[in-house]
Amino acid sequence: TVAIPYEPTPEELANPDHIVIWYIDGQGRATAVPNGRYDAAADAVVFRTTHFSTYAVAYVVKSFGDLAGVPWAQKAIEAMASRDVIAGAGADRFNPSANITRADFIALLVRALELQDKGESVDMFDDVSATDYFYNEVKIAKQWGIASGTGNNRFEPKASITRQDMMVLAERALAAAGKTLPAEGSLDRFADAGDVAGYARASAGRLAAAGIVSGMNGKLAPKDHLTRAQA
Repeated sequence: TVAIPYEPTPEELANPDHIVIWYIDGQGRATAVPNGRYDAAADAVVFRTTHFSTYAVAYVVKSFGDLAGVPWAQKAIEAMASRDVIAGAGADRFNPSANITRADFIALLVRALELQDKGESVDMFDDVSATDYFYNEVKIAKQWGIASGTGNNRFEPKASITRQDMMVLAERALAAAGKTLPAEGSLDRFADAGDVAGYARASAGRLAAAGIVSGMNGKLAPKDHLTRAQA
């Protein structure tokens, strides 16, 4: 864990989620470090890394022109976009109400949690090709035991992901990243708790107890498709 003393400008202090860390490689290319953040109590920008190298503090503001309808998600979307965890859909648009695909959600998890390739060979799903833009992220997710597919050695990467499948994948990814979740959690406060499939109940309970999943109008909507804003 590295802490770089830093005094933000008034503008930066008003938007601390946009204070980021860049890793600068030998060719001068900058790559965002997703876990970098400003710690006001320490007056420093703090991040975790596996290697010492050249790093820089930067103030990066990325946004999209179609977020007015999802004010509850705007801050998270902009913070992740500024760290290159997520990208838009072109022409200053994020398409927040569109469903997110299974491949794109896996890619988001791998990038956000900074899961690394283990260097292990894997038997890839029949419907995931080495030329797919999400191939490396799916490979990493398979190495870490996050992506187990939908049966018959298929992953259905371009299919929309359900909210309950999101919960299962998110819990596995958090465990792979060493993030601690409550041992268990109750779904009693959700009116449709009975609709959660058996394979997803434990994951849903733990994510709800951790405050990661909060539901919608008192419901989990486990079988609904996950939107890009929700993701």
